[in-house]
Amino acid sequence: MYGEVKTILARQPGPEVAEQLTVYQASLRNKGRQLKAMASELNMYQAQAHEGRHEVERVSRELQDVKKKYYEQKRREQLAAELASSQNSGNGGPGGSSGWLPGQVVPSGSLGGSQSLGQRQAQQQLAAAQTATTRLAGGGFAIK
Repeated sequence: MYGEVKTILARQPGPEVAEQLTVYQASLRNKGRQLKAMASELNMYQAQAHEGRHEVERVSRELQDVKKKYYEQKRREQLAAELASSQNSGNGGPGGSSGWLPGQVVPSGSLGGSQSLGQRQAQQQLAAAQTATTRLAGGGFAIK
């Protein structure tokens, strides 16, 4: 019986194992705290990256909108210039019979028609826009 108790006690851990266990438990708690801190930092950085992606998308949309407005304005200016040049060549140029220049205010009734100058310009612009060919501008915008 003494021999059996001796072998059982020999298999039991000694005081040094208990000390090691205490050190390991403290180390494990410390690592757990570090892991939680790193996980919260990761979440914070992921949220920042998500916000950054949304900001980039928003700015890209704004850029596309500004480009679209810019090219639409350029097209309107081009149509107005083409309209002015066609009107100038249609009435004998700048010194022609009507004496009208682009940007000039034309008194009503001086054009001889029942339509106002604004209505005529609108019709001419509409006709020019319908017959215009589509071309690509910078940024992938199609301008007609």
